[in-house]
Amino acid sequence: MRRQTIIGSAILAACAIAALMGAGVARADTSTPCDAAPVSQPFAPWGDLSWYSLVPNGGFEQGGSSWSLAGGATAASGNETFMVNDQGDSSSLNLGAMGKATSDAMCVTPDDPTLRLFVRNDGDPGSVLKVFVRFTNLLGVKETVLVSRVTAGSDWQPSDAIPIVVTDLGSVLQGGATDVSFRFTTPNDGGDWSIDDVYLDPFKTK
Repeated sequence: MRRQTIIGSAILAACAIAALMGAGVARADTSTPCDAAPVSQPFAPWGDLSWYSLVPNGGFEQGGSSWSLAGGATAASGNETFMVNDQGDSSSLNLGAMGKATSDAMCVTPDDPTLRLFVRNDGDPGSVLKVFVRFTNLLGVKETVLVSRVTAGSDWQPSDAIPIVVTDLGSVLQGGATDVSFRFTTPNDGGDWSIDDVYLDPFKTK
């Protein structure tokens, strides 16, 4: 798998995940103010024993429900080949060359939320999938922050774990829970992107 680059910005600090990935048997700390959601270990075959929850319609089995789609993005037949969510799943999301998909808002806590998903690029291997986190800061201003540039080949593969930690001197994710959404965009750089089974680890894993 080609390594992805986690991009920082003035309002982003990416947490190191090496300890999480090598921590033996991880467990989820479910003492969270967010509503409890079913958790699983979908990335265990790749050495990631963290607990994740599928984001709302993160497998796209309900078409574009719970997502805002633009630029030609559309639900498509054909699931990621590892079938980590359910053996009966049969759908994914095709972003094509210029698509954009934004999830509905969901609750997370300050405890190192981590995003991970399955990706495939049938186009130019130099193309990148951009991943953003969207949130409202303490001033009530909506912010959109680039958190990762993803590269992939034509076979389905899990992305690297993407830490979502915004530390702009108290902007968000401070004391309790907040709502965030995630946006995936494909610039017109020759790619042909699909994504599937989008998971969030909203817990502090140990």
